[in-house]
Formats: sequence, C-alpha cells, structure tokens
Amino acid sequence: MDYQAWGTWATLLGSVFTGASVLVALETYRRNEAKAAFSQFRRQLLDIRQALNRLDALLGEPVFNEIATNITNELRRHLEPPVNGAKMVEFLSNEDNEDYVAQCIHLGRGQSRSLTQIADLMDLLERLPYEFREQLPVVSLTIATLTTLVSRGSEIVVSPRIFSDFLRGKPVKEMLAKRLATITDEPRAYAELTLYSTSVSSTVLKDLTQPTIDECIKLVGILTDALLVLPDAELAAESKNERAVSDVARKINNASHAEDLIEYLKLIRSLFTQEQWDLIVESRTRLSDMSRAQTRNKKTRDDNE
Repeated sequence: MDYQAWGTWATLLGSVFTGASVLVALETYRRNEAKAAFSQFRRQLLDIRQALNRLDALLGEPVFNEIATNITNELRRHLEPPVNGAKMVEFLSNEDNEDYVAQCIHLGRGQSRSLTQIADLMDLLERLPYEFREQLPVVSLTIATLTTLVSRGSEIVVSPRIFSDFLRGKPVKEMLAKRLATITDEPRAYAELTLYSTSVSSTVLKDLTQPTIDECIKLVGILTDALLVLPDAELAAESKNERAVSDVARKINNASHAEDLIEYLKLIRSLFTQEQWDLIVESRTRLSDMSRAQTRNKKTRDDNE
C-alpha cells in the first residue's frame, strides 16, 4: 500500500474517531443535563412540601387575631367615645355604615404581614409545579391540582368576605349582640370584638377548609416520598412514560378536582406501594366528600343572600 493510500485511511480513521468523540461528548452532556434536571426536580419537590407546611402553620389563630386586631383598630376611628357594647352593635348593624366597615376590613387585612407571607407562598405553590411539567407532566398536573385546592381554601379563610359576613348586618344582631349587649366598658368592648372576629374566622378555617388542606398536604407527602427515592435512571423511565400519556392527562376535565386527581394518579399508579395507594384512595374519597359539602354550603349562602 503506497503512502497516498495510507494517508487516505488515516484521514478516514481520524474522521471516525472524531465523530465517535463528538457522539460520546454529546451523550455525556445529555446525561449531565438530565442529572442536573432531576436534581433540580427533587429540590422543587422539597420546596413544595416546605411551602405547604409553612402555609399551613400560618393559617391559624394568630393570623386571624392579627387581622381582627387591625380591623378593630380601624373601627375605633369611626366610633366616637365613649363606646360600649350596645353602641358598637348599633354601628355595625346599621346598613348606612356598611361602606365604613368594608373599608376597615380592607385596611385591616392590608396591614397584616402574615397575609403578605401567605400570598407569597400561594404564588410559589402556583408556580413550582409547572417548572417540571416537561419532565414529568402527570406529576406536575397532580401537584398543581393539590396546590390549587390548598390555595383556594387559603383564599377563602382570609378573604374580605369571611370578615364582612359576620361583621355586618344580620350576623351582628344575632351573634355579636349577645356578646356585647351588656358590656359598658370601652376597652372590654373592643377586646370582645377582636375575640369574636378571631373566633369566628378560626371556626371557618377549622370547619370549611382545614380538612381539605390536611388531605392535600398528605397526598403531596405520599407523592414526594415515592419520587425522592427513585434513582435517575428510574426517574428517566418515569419521565418517558409520563410524556407518552401527557395528552391523555391534559384532556382530563371532571366536575371536581378530586375526580381529576384520582385519574392523574391512576396514570402514575406504578410509583406507589399498595399501602401508599390505599392511603391515596382514602384521601381522595374524603376530598370528594368535602368538595360536595362545600358546594352545598356555598349554594346555601348564596340562596340566603
């Protein structure tokens, strides 16, 4: 073989080795990218769990007491001293003063640092699930549905309507009047108003939304526990499986979030042990029952208005 032939072969072999090196480099890059993406996904799961726990901790009597105290302080500006319980009830139950009361509620809520933190956490919980929807679309939809349920429940219990419902009109005459009618001492009258507002709003949380929040946090915990133990190779396989059924998942649109949830979870059933699945089914049943109860309660409130 002459030198020219050798040169041709050497060039050809060099091209092959160069091409192989590029392919190896691309595969190494792809694997490193996938590894980094899965690491970020695990951090985001933990961030979601932590944000839910922080939100749950904030949604308690202290935040309602803070808001109630602020509202009471705003009401002081509209009540000429001396103030007693009867005068306070008269002011709050007078329809001519409803705009003043609404303003006090608005300003009182606006001064709450806890509400600012709650709003920030709800924004975070709304955003995070969508950051991994390309990798794990079904998990993303599942967690987004759960965080939506939590956010809606949170919005209900800290909404202006909750406070206006029991600080104006008929509720004042029926509930607050019994507590304030015989109070002649001004500081005690204001203290009783704050206590009343705190108590009623806390009861709304306990009866109306806290059970839903508890079940959602439980389900996020189960899902997180199942995903965090998966090595990268299994997460990659799960990602492939979820992308294959992503169109099916996106078309799910039932009458309630609880019904959507169970269909999403059925698509990723293989992630869970039988024990975990049994807990999921129990939580889903409770969420469905609570959703129907909330719908009935809302209809009753609307009919009474």
